[in-house]
Amino acid sequence: MKQLVLIILLSIITFTASSQAIMSSSYTGSGEVDLKGNPLMSKPLEAEGSPFLNIHWGKGLVKLKNGVWHRDVLLKFDLQNNTLYFERLGVAFSFTDTVVEFFLAYEEEGESFSFIYRSGFPAVDKQTELEFYEVVNDGKNLQLLKFNDKIITAKAQYGQENKKEYKLVEQLYVYDVKKEPSPR
Repeated sequence: MKQLVLIILLSIITFTASSQAIMSSSYTGSGEVDLKGNPLMSKPLEAEGSPFLNIHWGKGLVKLKNGVWHRDVLLKFDLQNNTLYFERLGVAFSFTDTVVEFFLAYEEEGESFSFIYRSGFPAVDKQTELEFYEVVNDGKNLQLLKFNDKIITAKAQYGQENKKEYKLVEQLYVYDVKKEPSPR
């Protein structure tokens, strides 16, 4: 009988440890962690603003490296860490498979926004081939790409302590499709 109780108890502990998302408000967003205990969202640094492209979840399409598309996914894109998150049943997750492209549409303050982001472009400046670029113009010969990043800057205020805020930094690139085939 003791062995049966012990086996059931160990099974419950193992199941709980491998499937639990820890809920905490100490992180930006919903505060979940992955199975290894890593935060899925950025920790706040007492900065005004947000590291995300979209504050609220938006609907989108996601293409994985194996060519599979996922439709009608709730997405949020962290520009500071260049990381895409999806929401399922109120919990935020990061993708375990490599995402190569995604389309994101959302509304904020009554205005609609939509973006296409793609990775796989050659490494340039500080970016690697895994970084996502916004596809501004998807031409046959040339593509206009924008790398969006959010950095934390000090906001000076006279007679007060400096406050930190998120600042959007944009860099434009022209990608020559003829030199290297498109990463699609």
